[in-house]
Amino acid sequence: MREYLRRLGLITTLVLVSSPGFPQPPPPDPVQAAFAEMMARPGDPDAAVRYARAAAAAGQVRPAIAALERVLRVNPRLDNIRLELASLYLAAGAPDLAALYAEQALASPSIPPEVAERARGLLAQAETGAARSFFTGSVFVGGRYDTDANQATSLATISVFSPQLGVIPVQTPVRAQGSPSFVANAQFSHRYDLGLQREGSWETNLAAFNQTFSNVPADYNLISSTLDTGPRIGIGEIGDGSVALRPFFSGSYLTYATHSYAWLYGGGLSAYYTLPPRWTLELTGTGGYANYVNSAFRPTVSGYSGDNWTILAAPTYTFSPGTFLTGAVFYYDSGAQQPFFARRGPGAYVSIATEVPVYGYTMGVSARAGARHLSYGAPDPFLDPTQSQKDWIIEAGLSLVFPITTRVAAVAQYGYIRENSNYPIYQFDDHAVTVGLRLGF
Repeated sequence: MREYLRRLGLITTLVLVSSPGFPQPPPPDPVQAAFAEMMARPGDPDAAVRYARAAAAAGQVRPAIAALERVLRVNPRLDNIRLELASLYLAAGAPDLAALYAEQALASPSIPPEVAERARGLLAQAETGAARSFFTGSVFVGGRYDTDANQATSLATISVFSPQLGVIPVQTPVRAQGSPSFVANAQFSHRYDLGLQREGSWETNLAAFNQTFSNVPADYNLISSTLDTGPRIGIGEIGDGSVALRPFFSGSYLTYATHSYAWLYGGGLSAYYTLPPRWTLELTGTGGYANYVNSAFRPTVSGYSGDNWTILAAPTYTFSPGTFLTGAVFYYDSGAQQPFFARRGPGAYVSIATEVPVYGYTMGVSARAGARHLSYGAPDPFLDPTQSQKDWIIEAGLSLVFPITTRVAAVAQYGYIRENSNYPIYQFDDHAVTVGLRLGF
């Protein structure tokens, strides 16, 4: 009987300990575990590297650097330790020291080829980071197919207003049409270090896009360009995080075929809060004026001209150097010369990006989804004078980037956009597939 009770008590204890409601011991801290291993094996450089990587992943870059420098003092011939230090000093914002360690590793006559390749890559990054003027960019060229290239409704009939008959159905004059197209875009960024004690640089970004269709009229061929420029200045710390501000000027130009479509210009202010190693928060407010230009193909588009503003909040969480999640909420308001073209409404989106190893290569994978709502300022007297237009716009997409060389990558993208509107003429959905090559520099 005693043995039975003892066993019953043991079983009860095991059940309680393993039950979700019973307090469980916290999981071991990876940094502390790696530190304990390094202290137990002081002569093992691999243990020091494991600790350094765990500490760096947790945002403890300085302790990681100190641990590896101790190893290097004991054995100065460990070039792999020099490369780990070069990587850590880059993360710590000290490109000069990173370049020094990479150069020391390359100077070794016995450095293995794979280690030398990594050293050259780190040296290039360090030299770029140490330069006061820093320029990057990419160019993409490819082909695309849209199931609704002209973004027209697929409905056979739409509703219009007749003064004598009211709202009546009529045959749709322009229907949705699929088409392949040639697409090209370019993005360039320039940063100039202002030499301030805190973070301080002047940043300029330029982007251009072209899409030329083959199966729809040339009036749908689009060329666009955008530019923003302004300083980014670190202003202080809040807790363990840093705060930076960036006031900027911005402008955009859009043209369809050979006809100017819109000039947009203005500016804004962005605030960034960076909390290493995981969180970044962006708050941005913009304002400006949009000037739309009439053409023979779009004779009434100037009615959209007016002031506009947007406010946006976007947090980003970094799981690892190659994996991060970004979300955003925003509100948009645009006035117009014609009240029934004025529009406003909220929106939100979420995106995730990661890196996946494939046969020795690192493929980039990203996905996004979002929605926004637009309410127009007055009923359109030509379509329906009894109610104002209200739209829901839903977007989603997937992108795959497969590196061919260090600068060239193959890109495949899928995009979907759907507009639901209480004005049937504006309802459409489009599936788009894009493939091409991207050159980075």
